[in-house]
Amino acid sequence: MRLIILNGFDRSGTSLTGGLLSKHPQVNYFFQPFSSTEVHRSQYRPWAPGEEHPATESFIRALQEGYIRHDFIASDWFERFSHYDLDDRQRIGVIKDTKLHTKIAWLRSRFPDIELYGIWRDPRAVLCSLIRNGFHKKWYGDTAFHATCKLVREDGCLETFLPFLGCGLSEEARMALVFAARTQLMMSNLCPDNWLVYEQILASPDEVLNRFCTAHGLAGFEFSPWCNRDYNVTGLPYQAHDLWKSYFQEGIPAQVEQILGSINPVPDAA
Repeated sequence: MRLIILNGFDRSGTSLTGGLLSKHPQVNYFFQPFSSTEVHRSQYRPWAPGEEHPATESFIRALQEGYIRHDFIASDWFERFSHYDLDDRQRIGVIKDTKLHTKIAWLRSRFPDIELYGIWRDPRAVLCSLIRNGFHKKWYGDTAFHATCKLVREDGCLETFLPFLGCGLSEEARMALVFAARTQLMMSNLCPDNWLVYEQILASPDEVLNRFCTAHGLAGFEFSPWCNRDYNVTGLPYQAHDLWKSYFQEGIPAQVEQILGSINPVPDAA
């Protein structure tokens, strides 16, 4: 089975994008297969192209051959939210995940036939959603911040964030740095054309996703009827408006703006 991986930070629209694509009759959809595995546990450590990770490699190669190694799956999310028919050999596989930022170079080296895409959403909106849902404490607290600082110090492509490490960052700024550094690292290893923009998908789902389908030999499909669903699997319900514009009542903190402004822009991002 031909595989495509969609990766993006939590609250960036990965579940919406993957959920819409899962409605296509030629798509097998695999939801967060790497949650709670060695990929998740090492999410702040880049895997070098030459590293061997037999469990992860075996799972991916099995999926390419059309079967699932359930002994690798460590979260019930996979079966609850995936949608697939492995008997239909005409389908392609779309893997949606949020923990692969530091694994892109490794994946490109070990699996050059897998297409890798990033999901982009306005960083201010991502940060607002993370804080609004309490994920900056539940998932991205001190441990994540210190791991990110280590990553920034060790990876040359993240040197633009070095000046922020000794600045006494606010809680919001610390979360912004975690998001920015991981996103920048993914950008440095991903093809510039392989980005899907959340805001553009919301505005024109059929146009944007059918360009994706055409590029991968899939038939055209009407995605728009499926757009009104809430694809969140955790956290507060989806908000249809740009909540971040009013969330920071006194304006976005200067530290946050400086950090988010240091991320290289995605081509054609809204």
